[in-house]
Order: sequence, then C-alpha cells, then structure tokens
Amino acid sequence: MLLTKISILFKQARLTKGLTQFQVAEIANIDEKHYGRIERNECCNVTIITLCQICKTLDINIEQATKEISQFFI
Repeated sequence: MLLTKISILFKQARLTKGLTQFQVAEIANIDEKHYGRIERNECCNVTIITLCQICKTLDINIEQATKEISQFFI
C-alpha cells in the first residue's frame, strides 16, 4: 500500500516521543480515529495538510515523509 512506510514512520516517531495516538491527533488538530487509521495503514484518503500537521507534531521533516510516498511514483 502507498502509505505503509509513512504509517510505520509515524508510529515509530510517536512511540519514540512517548505519545498516544490521541495525543498526536489532539496536537495535530485532527480526528483521533482518522489518525489511528492512518497509523494502521487503513486509510488511503490523506491530504497533504493532514500529513504536514502530523509531521509537525512528530518532528518529522516533511521532505522525509514525502520521499517515502514519492518512491511509489518512480
């Protein structure tokens, strides 16, 4: 799936920071269930704005995250 690598990246970053899915969603200002689906790779409808909000919350460089996605289009 397209977001498998980014889902893993998000989960690893969240666990490293010691945050729950709820905390990430709250800080990123997105729905908790939506974040959970993204992290479990059950969601294929993720906007770039949502990705940016999650990356900012988890201190992930957006270029790193989009690099993971862009590999599928090469």
